[in-house]
This record gives sequence, C-alpha cells and structure tokens, in this order.
Amino acid sequence: MKSKRGQITIFIIIGILIVVAVILLLMLFNKARPEPQVNVIEDPEGFLEQCVNEKIEIGIEKIIENGGYIHVPELTMDFAYPKGYYKQGIFEDVAYLCYTAINYARCVVSEPVLISHLEKEISNFIEPRIEDCFEDFEAGLIKENYETDFDEGFEFNVELIPGDVRVEIDKKIELKRTGEFERYDDFEINYETSLYDLAILIQEIVRQEVRMCNSDYIDLMRANTWAKIEKYQTRDDKVYFVEDTRNGLEIVFALRNCVLGVPS
Repeated sequence: MKSKRGQITIFIIIGILIVVAVILLLMLFNKARPEPQVNVIEDPEGFLEQCVNEKIEIGIEKIIENGGYIHVPELTMDFAYPKGYYKQGIFEDVAYLCYTAINYARCVVSEPVLISHLEKEISNFIEPRIEDCFEDFEAGLIKENYETDFDEGFEFNVELIPGDVRVEIDKKIELKRTGEFERYDDFEINYETSLYDLAILIQEIVRQEVRMCNSDYIDLMRANTWAKIEKYQTRDDKVYFVEDTRNGLEIVFALRNCVLGVPS
C-alpha cells in the first residue's frame, strides 16, 4: 500500500515538473519572439511604416546616447559620479551643449535651435535607410508577381513635434497585377517619442545658464512634473542629467560656463 502511494506521489511530482517546464518554455518563446512583420501585400503602407520606424528608433537611441548627436561630437568631456554618492558610474564623451574656454565668460551655445538640429540629425541618419526600405518594399512585391514602377529617389521631411517624430515621404509608386492596380504618392509616418519634450527642457536649461550663469532646475522640475533633473558641478564643468520619468529616456550633457579663474 505504501509502495503504491509512493508511486502516485512520484507521478504527481513528475506531472507538476512537466507542467512547470512547459510554462517556462512558453514564456521564453513569447519573450524571444520578435515583433511580427507586416505583410507587404496585405498592408503596403504598414510595411513601409514599420521599416522606417525601425530606422528612426535606431537614430533616436544614438541621439540619446550621444547627448543630442547621432555621432559623438568633437567637444566632449568625461564624467564620474562623486565618491560616496548613491549612484556610481563613468560617462565618457559627454557632449558640451554650451562651451567657452575663457574664464569668467558666458558659454557659446553649440546648437542654438535644438529642435531644428535634432530634426537634421534624424533626417541625415534615416535618408539612406529609407531608400533601403523602398528596395525591400519593391523586392517583396516582385516576389508576389507584381509589376512595379517606383520613381527614382524621393523627397521627405522630418518634423519633431510633441509626442512624435513625423516623417512625410513623397514618392510615386504604382503596383500592377492581373486585375489589380494601386498607386501611392505620399506616406506619413509617425514614431512615438518624448524627444521633443526633453529637447525643449534642455534648451531652457541652456538658455538660463547663458543668461544667469546658472539654471533654476528645481523650478523647471516643478513646471514639468514628468522630468527629473540632476546637476553636478566639477571643477570647471557642469553636467546635467535630464530624464523623462514616464519612459526612462535620459539625456546627459555638459556646459563650461562662467568659470572662475584660479588665482596664481
């Protein structure tokens, strides 16, 4: 009797282990599964939108990482948190958004119109990659026996607005297949991001620094409750961490401004 009960217990344990293993495998599979690709035939505009959005996302990641630039700018500094501070870490190539080498002087703003600068950075980054998207678009259609007529080149515009990067693309495309004809002349693609909000806030910090040799970043956080701003003063430099607490996006930048000379 005890032997049978023991066998039943073992079977129950094995059954539980199998169920747990299956659940874990399903969880891993769902986590690793990539975002489904939009079918070029069922939704041509959706296919292009997904492709271009992927390129915009990569560009914005680089901008966030490099303090407002796709590529690391020439004028940068390295920063480490003060010893004993609750955060620790080293930041290399922190971009100066305002700089002067002259003591007692106000700094010169690197990008006076930050929104326009960011639009240009995104535009330059995605332009060749949009061409790649159109090539993939056409290849997918040809594979499905479509006759295609794509205009050479394209015109496009990038606009950074509250909540989005908007990309408008002007390119004539004609698709033909037995009994079917479709034509597209323009595309509007929107990528959701809070980069605009961060840029406006950073621009205001820099403006106050130039005007007052300092910024009232505490007051700026009160006015922008979604933002977290940290400021660190090194010997000659100020380093700002500006974070959007709604999504964790954070831009780090530096200034050398109104530096007091060291008596000789």
